[in-house]
Amino acid sequence: MSGKLQALRKVAALDSRIFELEEKQRQIPKLLQQKEQALEEARQKLAEKEAGLKALRVKAELKEKELQDAEQATIKLRNQINQAKSNKEFQALQHEILSHEADNARLEDAVLQHLQKVDRQKEERDTMAEQVKKTEAALAEDRKRLEKDGQHAETGCEKLRKERAAASQEVPPDIFAKYERLISRRGQTAMVAVSGGSCQGCFMTLRPETMAQLKKGGDLVTCHSCGRILYLEESA
Repeated sequence: MSGKLQALRKVAALDSRIFELEEKQRQIPKLLQQKEQALEEARQKLAEKEAGLKALRVKAELKEKELQDAEQATIKLRNQINQAKSNKEFQALQHEILSHEADNARLEDAVLQHLQKVDRQKEERDTMAEQVKKTEAALAEDRKRLEKDGQHAETGCEKLRKERAAASQEVPPDIFAKYERLISRRGQTAMVAVSGGSCQGCFMTLRPETMAQLKKGGDLVTCHSCGRILYLEESA
């Protein structure tokens, strides 16, 4: 491989590392946004669970009040039966008391079911609240770590850009200009290897004359399909 291609490969290798670090920097806000969104969704579900628990407690309290009123009504009937003036009135009151007691038993079951639901909902709410706390703590740690990673990536990029500026001085201006145009269109893969007779940028099989030029060395050779600058992998 000629010296000018060796110099260009050095620039391309630096560009690849710069691209990776820049991509890492671009991903950091997205990762944080995803984690923040997950936390917000968990908070929303917790709020919905809290609202559901509150509504369930209200229903339980209303059902308990209904039972208390029903029990008071039954007590009043029991007091009335002691003052019955006839056997007919006594039997009627007794029948009514039995009916009330049956209703009260059903109300007691309903109250118990409501209270059990409240307990289950409370346990679920507490579990969700604990999970939200853990998610908040994890997000705080992730934010610190990702911000630190971003700073390291930026420092690394600055260092690599300086190395690239120095390395680019070793590349002939016309070749470097062509490479820069390809970079603007192809990103980090403006210069790729050839493996198995194929361009590793577009994976098209290269023409025989292209392979012959590459093996001869010296000239800048590009892929007839994608236009990327080529080099033989075994010459790396």
